[in-house]
Amino acid sequence: MKTLVDILKILVGTGGIGALVSLYVFLVDTSGTIDANETLIEQKKGEIKNNPDSRHVEIIESEIKKCRDKIVTAQIKKKRGKRACCYFLVGTILGGFLLAALSITEDKSEKQQSLPIASITPSGEMPLSPTMVALFVPTPTNAPTATNTPAPTVENTPSPTEITKEEESIRIPDLIIGMPREDAIEYLKNLEINFRIEKEYSDTVLYDRVIRTNPSCGNTIKRDELITVFVSLGKETYVVPNLMGMNLDNATTIALSSHGCDCVIYTDCDELVDESIVIWQWPKAFEKRQTNYKCALLFGKAYTQVYIKPDGKLVIDDSVYSSEEEYARFILEDGWVMVGDEDGVLHLARADGYE
Repeated sequence: MKTLVDILKILVGTGGIGALVSLYVFLVDTSGTIDANETLIEQKKGEIKNNPDSRHVEIIESEIKKCRDKIVTAQIKKKRGKRACCYFLVGTILGGFLLAALSITEDKSEKQQSLPIASITPSGEMPLSPTMVALFVPTPTNAPTATNTPAPTVENTPSPTEITKEEESIRIPDLIIGMPREDAIEYLKNLEINFRIEKEYSDTVLYDRVIRTNPSCGNTIKRDELITVFVSLGKETYVVPNLMGMNLDNATTIALSSHGCDCVIYTDCDELVDESIVIWQWPKAFEKRQTNYKCALLFGKAYTQVYIKPDGKLVIDDSVYSSEEEYARFILEDGWVMVGDEDGVLHLARADGYE
């Protein structure tokens, strides 16, 4: 029994030391690593804003990824240290209770062994030992009386359920905003956060990077709760309408209804007559463009010859242009646009502002 008590004392002491070491890893070591790398990431993001050069950005992003990996490793280490601290603490408490129970049992057995074993004489009487005689000797009235000593109180220690209650919730990290999709997935898996991916267009966030989360970053959720991670599809694009063969009213009406497409008009005739139709447009029909783009339209007669040479040159009747892009720039600079007057009536005005 005494050997078992000594072994338990060693185990309880070892568990206490293990709890202190785990507590150091949980509170001091990992927290310092996380804070230092988060500060470094913010500095690197500032460098990207100040120097947007693509090669420089790639180098800094690789450094940011390394910092994030260090943060993930520290968080895992922090989590394991936290669990180990809980296990050591629970084991130390249970070992202490068991050690106390064994100590009480050992004391009782020693007291019983110290009492003499009474023997019965042939006459049927049991002789009294000096110890037993002392039990029957009356105590003087002026002798001090024994006082009832209070039993030792045991402090309320948290149960294993209370110790691990904090692990049932987790904070959504702010670092994933702007992170590439694959990095964000790996990061959330390491933190054991359940998530799903949704994609949407964004005018400010680059393609395949995290826009936001729902619930938003910084909120605390239950560990089994599902969050939604929104990933950018880049800026939204629209299909350019086919305006070929339309007159002025139809072409401008359809273009303006096509997500803010502004028409710049030019004619190969002396003036834009009612019979004029669109004989050439840029961008080409069915191409994809982002919102609020400009469309160059050339109006002319239906019999006007417009074609592209094998070398990419644009031919309009007897005029030859080096490329369609060059002619589109010419129209956008010197063409006409539809504007409204004070009464809301639309009329043509020069694109460059001159009458």
